Amino acid sequence: MNRGVRAVTARAPPEEGGLPHGESPPDPPSDSESDGLTRWFGEITAADGSLVGGKAASLGEMYRNLDGEGVRIPNGFATTTRAYWHFLDAPVSPESWDDVTGHESLGRVASKAIQAATLRTALEVLFRDVHLEDDVEVHARAELARDLVNATPVPGAIQDTLAQGYEALCLEYGSEVDAAVRSSATREDSELASFAGQYESYLNVRGPVEIVEAWKNCCASAFTERAISYQLGRGMDPLEGAVSVVVMKMVRSDIATSGVMFTMDPESGNRNVVHVSSSYGLGELVVQGTVSPDFFLIWKEGLRRGRSAVVHRWLGAKDLKLVYSTQGGTATESVDVDASRRRVWSLTSEEALELARMDVRIAPCMRSIREGWRFS
Repeated sequence: MNRGVRAVTARAPPEEGGLPHGESPPDPPSDSESDGLTRWFGEITAADGSLVGGKAASLGEMYRNLDGEGVRIPNGFATTTRAYWHFLDAPVSPESWDDVTGHESLGRVASKAIQAATLRTALEVLFRDVHLEDDVEVHARAELARDLVNATPVPGAIQDTLAQGYEALCLEYGSEVDAAVRSSATREDSELASFAGQYESYLNVRGPVEIVEAWKNCCASAFTERAISYQLGRGMDPLEGAVSVVVMKMVRSDIATSGVMFTMDPESGNRNVVHVSSSYGLGELVVQGTVSPDFFLIWKEGLRRGRSAVVHRWLGAKDLKLVYSTQGGTATESVDVDASRRRVWSLTSEEALELARMDVRIAPCMRSIREGWRFS
């Protein structure tokens, strides 16, 4: 199935401090054990999907090639598949899983998994001989898989490289920078399968300890009931694909607007228009379909000719928005949008046109690599 390019975009006031955009931060130190566990956006191309997943590969390709074209991508890095395999294959001490309890319904399967020497071995036990028609069993196996991932200590080399990467982002953007930690699976939207959106992302993450925890949570999200059922039901081994994790500077769209852009109309398939949707706050609610956003259809040829290009626009309800938590933590929360703001466009027509002009610059670059590339 052909897919249009999707880009999550946001606008927010510029932040003070840190390095100018596009200037690379200092390379984090590495040793023989941690070398190769991360790649910065400036080192990633679209050909690196097998190493860092499709999302990270697209971000790297755009960051490298499109900043000079006015497409602004915050800097970041991605842990490679090597980091994921290192996590799965590192020896696990018996006491690490002592608190993993409450899975008696799985009987010997649970006992054998918990007695395994590595996380990979434990997961292999859980994904063997699964009765997919038994929803209770699938749920129990997926829950135990995530519990084991969350209880497994992250190897020191991975903790160190994540901390060093986050420190470099702080040098570039300012102390205690707010980061987005996003899953980028190698098979999340591949030629053989498409289960994009099934893995987790974590927003407004601050501090090296919190980055490590969010990284592990992204790994655990590969083993939700939905993801496991999807793969096993298609004869796929959930352990064949790897999870890369993107760590990047967030845009403060919670105090402005964000949304999703397609290089085609996703409903009709018309490739002559750009589809821009927009709502208040962080873009996750738009991506998840939780909120009804504003949307604009923009004629590409009209953009090129300098003519009036907004073909149609529709005012959405925009009743909710996702913002940084006001409770003093680093999490996000969903809040109601004031009734008066719901009746106001979250983007002006000129701002929508600016985004569409970016799309016209992005699409040829991405299509030259793979038709229908999609990125978030």
